[in-house]
Amino acid sequence: MHNDGPKLGRRRVIAAAALAGLGVAGGVAAPASAGPPVPTLPRRETPFRFELDGDPHRLFANARMYGGDYYLQSFSFDTQNRRLFLAQLHKPAAGEPAVDLNIVQMSMTGKVQSRMSLLGFGHGVAIAAVPEGGSTYIWVEINPNASGWGSQLARLKYVPGTTIDSSDIRSGQDITVFTPVAGAGAFTAAVDPLTDRLVIRYNDVDGVRGPAHAIRFTTFPLSAACAGKFDDPVFDIVQPKLPAGSDGKAPTFQGFTAAGNFLYLLDGTAYPDHIPDRTKINSYLTAVDLRSGGIVQRSRTRAGASLDLREPEGMAIDIGPDQRPRLCFGFCTLTEVDSTVYRASIFFDRTAVPRDG
Repeated sequence: MHNDGPKLGRRRVIAAAALAGLGVAGGVAAPASAGPPVPTLPRRETPFRFELDGDPHRLFANARMYGGDYYLQSFSFDTQNRRLFLAQLHKPAAGEPAVDLNIVQMSMTGKVQSRMSLLGFGHGVAIAAVPEGGSTYIWVEINPNASGWGSQLARLKYVPGTTIDSSDIRSGQDITVFTPVAGAGAFTAAVDPLTDRLVIRYNDVDGVRGPAHAIRFTTFPLSAACAGKFDDPVFDIVQPKLPAGSDGKAPTFQGFTAAGNFLYLLDGTAYPDHIPDRTKINSYLTAVDLRSGGIVQRSRTRAGASLDLREPEGMAIDIGPDQRPRLCFGFCTLTEVDSTVYRASIFFDRTAVPRDG
């Protein structure tokens, strides 16, 4: 079992450059003759929030994933090594829970580069890709219950072409399993690459941190999480109640991520009968203040409105080629309404405005 702390030096420099690109304190200008500014360490609290009403940009659309019967669930960026990883859920046999995942590395233009199979891990609602030197470690749920939701979290090294079976973890496989909160379940995780934090979402079944069965988001420094220290969170909030979607029904949760003081949520459903209809778009982005747990903005997104199926799936923070942070969100799509080969489409918003609320 590997449990070394991550090497975060270069990662912090990249994050600082991203903040400097927003005009945020944290970058120190060098003399003109010395080349580009040399960034310092990022501020622990990034004083900006993504504006959710901005015009979305497309990273790629209708990218072919690995295996046509694998459904996109979530994704995450290793911002240091410029890698993108997708969690794809395998369609199970009738009556069986969906718990087998492929973690697929894709290029930034949507080309499959490699994959790793995770058998018996869970639903894959969220994953966190974290760099350690030239390697990438993935945080993902593991040991699912009868409904398919992970009862623990795993941190594992991404090794292309390999398979890990949660019921038969072997010596030499670089994986560590954690129980962040005793008596809780349905664990998933996302990474904030700007502050080096891990945000864990879970069902507090036994009410260890508050009301029983409340869905909570608890944030930890990455270094503490990697060391298995989950007793001193940076933030700890209950998931706020979201308004009904455009279909008049309770929102369907589809993903989350965080940047600084703010949590971002994705919810919604696919088009009825998979047919594009702008009047029936049911996909929403929500910003939540991690300090108070209150909703500060909620907006219906029409990104990818012309795509077939268009089910919201996953969120992540990336740092683009221009060193600006961007809020990314995905959809599982089709190229034809009656197709059975699922595709991935990812969009992003880089409208980050200096504000603290």
